[in-house]
Amino acid sequence: MPDGTWEELIRKWANDIGLPLAQIRAAADRVQEQLVFGCAEYMMKDCRNRQKSMLSVRKVKLRGFRKRNTETWGVPFDTFDALIVGSTEIGAEINGKIRGSGQTKDVAKAEAITRLHARANQIANEILWLCRGGFADGAMARWRSLHEVAVVSVFIADHEEDLAKIYLDFEAIETKRAADQYEEYCDQLEFDHLGEAAVEVIRKASEELAGKHDVSMRGNYGWASGVLSKNNPHFFDIEMACKLTFVRPFYKYASCNIHANPKGIFHKLGLALTQEDILLAG
Repeated sequence: MPDGTWEELIRKWANDIGLPLAQIRAAADRVQEQLVFGCAEYMMKDCRNRQKSMLSVRKVKLRGFRKRNTETWGVPFDTFDALIVGSTEIGAEINGKIRGSGQTKDVAKAEAITRLHARANQIANEILWLCRGGFADGAMARWRSLHEVAVVSVFIADHEEDLAKIYLDFEAIETKRAADQYEEYCDQLEFDHLGEAAVEVIRKASEELAGKHDVSMRGNYGWASGVLSKNNPHFFDIEMACKLTFVRPFYKYASCNIHANPKGIFHKLGLALTQEDILLAG
């Protein structure tokens, strides 16, 4: 194929053949589309034909890796697992005695913290499974979420019942935002609209929250704006209020495993025991 960009080639073909540029461009686009779909169809058929043997080899390799991974990290894995079990048992007991039986006047605080604690246990289980599977960077990314849950839990626990009520009610704001975004793109996604009745219910719930609490509707942490005296607080503000910023370096590092920044493609926890420059894809 001659040198040059795709557009330059199209222009050259149009000039050589003597046909309008738009006609050549349309024909070239059709050919390109057919090539892409043709290659995809071929690859899919090939994958299906080789699936049994391909996965058989993969399963053998995975069993070998998991065995070696457990030999290296089995003790800390089991220690972490025991911690998760203990935490879950404590949460279940507190949930039954305090939240379930109504033995507390701080109903909203109990509701928020027990739900956050349950979520923290679930995330911890996800971290453990990712570690056992060899996905250290994925585990670190989930730790970032676990840290956020822990910080919000401490923040709510340190303040009055009213803050917990606002936090729980703020779900209506998030639902309204999600509904607005869904309605904006549902046609492109070829999904059904929510319907006027559903949208109206969501809108009213959001407006009721805005009238019920004197808080900012901005950002993901607007529910904390009153306590922090800040119109658009961020997670870092809550972290500072809880005096938990000392893990910020780890939080920043974990963010590299979530966002598409360059550090995330060069520095991998999964390669901590090797000096080789490996493109870690599994």
